[in-house]
Amino acid sequence: MDKPHSKYLHVYAIVRFDLPVSQSNPENSAIVVKVLSSRVLAEQEASRLREVNKEKRCVYNVQITRFVETRWLWRHPGGIRGNIEPCLVEHLSKRARIPRRAFTF
Repeated sequence: MDKPHSKYLHVYAIVRFDLPVSQSNPENSAIVVKVLSSRVLAEQEASRLREVNKEKRCVYNVQITRFVETRWLWRHPGGIRGNIEPCLVEHLSKRARIPRRAFTF
């Protein structure tokens, strides 16, 4: 089990590594495909992607990282828009004192 960070919410990035890794531009071989708030959901999605793309020369790995809040996110004049998972809405509402009505889905 992941030990919670005292300041930041844990999120799980699904990273695709394209093989073979380029010697001249290795940074072009790793791509963050999705970021999810649940390790279980991230592992399930990575497994699904491995199956769907099994004929391609790539691997999918789940990497834990931290969600760092940014001020511009909640200062947008129209409120926060997009596909924000409920746990992030809850976290931002409590931690940054963002009113729930600021979130538009």
